[in-house]
Amino acid sequence: GGLTQAEVAGMLAGLDRRAFCAGMLCEAGEWVYLRRVTHLLFVHTLEIATEERWNLPRGPGQLQDLVHLALLEATGPTVTCAVCLGSGGTAAPGDPTRKSCDLCEGSGRVPRTQRSRADLVDVSEQQWHRVWKHRYRAVFGELMNWISDARSHLARQLRARRQVRA
Repeated sequence: GGLTQAEVAGMLAGLDRRAFCAGMLCEAGEWVYLRRVTHLLFVHTLEIATEERWNLPRGPGQLQDLVHLALLEATGPTVTCAVCLGSGGTAAPGDPTRKSCDLCEGSGRVPRTQRSRADLVDVSEQQWHRVWKHRYRAVFGELMNWISDARSHLARQLRARRQVRA
């Protein structure tokens, strides 16, 4: 059977707060953590924007839009990538080395178009390609790192749990 939310929380205990909250959101389905993850990712994004002196014509709302886009793509409804079948990686026949899927950029999901991403952040497609695309990748990448840390930690805890029972 599946794990309860309390069991997932116990297994994620000891993780960095960001990875713990992302894990509770994505692995335990605890939607109360959506607000926490949104806040943590916004603070992270604001730190980057301040450090790199991003020009924000619409103010911090643009950062919030970037955070919402990353959360939508990481946790929202999706269509599985037809190239990697949702695994996020591909390997050539006879080659055990996996590489990140070119179509979904390792997410396992059919990506939104660049046009739709630009629309969600309220910038032109040209501005998206020139300025916002790399910013988005940094924000999305950080969120995926938190989720990955939580999933790796959870997998280690599950392996340890199985070994104790064996």
